[in-house]
Amino acid sequence: MKEFFSLPATQDAIKELVIKLSVGRDGVESRKASLLQTVLKIILGNARSFDENCQININWIGSSITNGLINALGDELVPKVLDDLYGSFYRVIVEFQLTIRDGISSDLASFLDYVDDEPSAFHPSAVREIQFARRQMPMLMLKQLISSPVLQNINSPHKIADDIDAKFSKWDKTLDAREQTAKELEEALKKYKTGFNFVGLHQGFNKLSAEKQNEVKGLNRLLIWFGLLAGTPLLAELMAVTFYFDRFEKLNTNFLIAGVPAFSLTLLLIYFFRIILRRSEAARSQLLQIELRKTLCEFIQGYADYAKEIRANNPDALVKFENMIFSGIVSSDEKLPTTFDGIDQISQLVQSVKGGK
Repeated sequence: MKEFFSLPATQDAIKELVIKLSVGRDGVESRKASLLQTVLKIILGNARSFDENCQININWIGSSITNGLINALGDELVPKVLDDLYGSFYRVIVEFQLTIRDGISSDLASFLDYVDDEPSAFHPSAVREIQFARRQMPMLMLKQLISSPVLQNINSPHKIADDIDAKFSKWDKTLDAREQTAKELEEALKKYKTGFNFVGLHQGFNKLSAEKQNEVKGLNRLLIWFGLLAGTPLLAELMAVTFYFDRFEKLNTNFLIAGVPAFSLTLLLIYFFRIILRRSEAARSQLLQIELRKTLCEFIQGYADYAKEIRANNPDALVKFENMIFSGIVSSDEKLPTTFDGIDQISQLVQSVKGGK
């Protein structure tokens, strides 16, 4: 759409002309100025609508209207210039009347009636424009409309039908392709969702594995310390015997009784060494099972698809495999001796020594 009446330059020129037409005039000129002033105010208030519905005259005489406005804004508004503006705007109003769905306003109708009823009040050049607008312009407008590409297709309905069928076929192909793409994306999203779920599970096992590794390292360090400490009391006794070897025959029962704490401490250290060893073995077993489950997370999706296929032929084919693979993480410390059991054994040892005195 070509803009004209909504352009700032056109609007400014029309506003100035409205002000100039308000200057008092006598007789016929006053009547003509008043009607034109009313029409210009309506156009200013509905510039967008006039641009949309008066495209033919905008293209035909848009420059003439601009020149007429410039001439009318000169030093003096002579009758011929005013009449020429009447002829131009008469054509615009007639086109507006023909193109809008509803009727025109009473002010615009009064403008058209005045021009139709008083042709002798206008300059011959303006009368020619008025006659053209009433006699020839509607036919030319209709001819231009009929020659438009949209209405030309009315003469060839088969071509229109073929074009419609071709477009529908193209749309169907496009929709099918997009539907297929959407399904592929849906499947991909499902796989990604499943993959991310197992990634999260794998990360959880990683965290648990790191904790177990730290536990195993700590237990290994304790094993080393208790292994060294377990031999320390006996080593001290042996060193004492070696140091006092020349007086060994003189050692009495009190010396033997003094060795009981060292022997008891050795037993106690060996007992705790055994507990730590068993717990270390249990932690290693748990760590091995955690690593197995981390490996499971890497193949579980493919396994699920494979299991679905193989169970269709043999429902029990993977039972033993799943019982072994998906079993829970167990610990091997059920039979570990408790701390109180160790204390009972030590107390029994002390009592037996006392009973031998």
